[in-house]
Amino acid sequence: MSKVKNNSSLPSGKDQRLVTVVREKWAAYQTQEKRFSKDFALALINLHMQLAKPGYGSFVEKLKELKIPPSTAYRLMRLHGWKAEKRKKQKPDLPATEDDRIAKGQAITKAIGYFQRFEGEDLRERFEQFVAELRREVLSEASKEGEAA
Repeated sequence: MSKVKNNSSLPSGKDQRLVTVVREKWAAYQTQEKRFSKDFALALINLHMQLAKPGYGSFVEKLKELKIPPSTAYRLMRLHGWKAEKRKKQKPDLPATEDDRIAKGQAITKAIGYFQRFEGEDLRERFEQFVAELRREVLSEASKEGEAA
């Protein structure tokens, strides 16, 4: 038995009926006054609920297959009460607490004050000492975390 490849982005059954309804409503929408767009918009909303999946859905693909401009579809859907789901943005990793932020800010302020006392070659030497000490601290903290793991 050979398998027939179906290029349709929808499975058969209920979803296929939705596509048929949208196709019929689109034809009617194109021939009628635009104030009669509610039925078409509601059919689009139903189809969207079935096909739209953030990142991998087939709603826009289906619109293109039906030769319906996506901008028109989304405009009508919004006009008749549909609202897009907002994607949640991942927040960057921040220090654990407000106290951590304050402590880091104070440490930076102290370091700036310390280095403002020096000039020229003396500043360079002191800065190199500071960086070397900081590296030792970071490496010892990393090794402690590695031993704990």
